[in-house]
Amino acid sequence: MSSNDLPQSKRHITTNDKNGISTFSSDISSNPPSRTLPDGLKIAFCYGSGQFPVELNGNNDLESYQYLIDNPPGIVVEKGVVFRIIDFPPGYTSAMHRSISVNFNVVIEGQLELILDGGERRILDRGDSAIQRAVNHTWRNTSTVEWARLAAVPIPAEPLHFAGLAVQESGVAGMAASS
Repeated sequence: MSSNDLPQSKRHITTNDKNGISTFSSDISSNPPSRTLPDGLKIAFCYGSGQFPVELNGNNDLESYQYLIDNPPGIVVEKGVVFRIIDFPPGYTSAMHRSISVNFNVVIEGQLELILDGGERRILDRGDSAIQRAVNHTWRNTSTVEWARLAAVPIPAEPLHFAGLAVQESGVAGMAASS
């Protein structure tokens, strides 16, 4: 596998001072924590909260984010929200998986193919988005030489049922179960 030549993702978290003046938080590094899963997928955990709507008073959201950093969640945070930047190695294809959520995804670099379990496929180029609604899917980096990058925000959804049966969420190897 080639080394990831994409620039390190940076994020800048804003806040308000005691008088309500907007400022950038000096309490949090612009380098989000990241980890590489066993299959080579690199995930930068840019923000998260265990509560939605997010509680901003007293920086409660930042305390919740730190808790999630220390206790990494699965794809979705039950009753919360997360924002990740995901780097896909050249030629990478994820396992088929489903989260009970609405996922807002935007390709930032490269080209990714979104494949649904019914066989339908879409190629997403830089700037393209996919809104996934609790579908069983896989992601494939179409390039065998270049890395691809995706911004992803999964929002939890109410339980889903087909023919009276509850749909089960499936995970991704190397990520903790949903919290």
